[in-house]
Amino acid sequence: MSVRDLPRESLDGWAAAAGRELPSVRLERRIDRLALQLQTVRSARQRGELFALITRLKADRRLEVQIETEAWKLSVVESEADQRAAFEAMQRLIAQRTPERVREMEREQGLG
Repeated sequence: MSVRDLPRESLDGWAAAAGRELPSVRLERRIDRLALQLQTVRSARQRGELFALITRLKADRRLEVQIETEAWKLSVVESEADQRAAFEAMQRLIAQRTPERVREMEREQGLG
């Protein structure tokens, strides 16, 4: 099962049932805000910096969607082997988060 096979509303519903918003949704809103800001910036240097940030955030978002998918699978699969595989995949993906992303998440949670 791949990320593309999962209906997005299943992930959103799963997160809503858990009483939280998905990190990928927060990243998507931030990317949208920065894209709007990019349209108003005149300085080439600032445009370059914003574009680089948007590019990094898009990569972070793709990774977060993969992590969320594995977490969702972990909550719906029934066999112990499938649960173990989803958990291990989720752990491998979490280990791929950049230090910048980890700091951002800590700030969002009030830990940093």
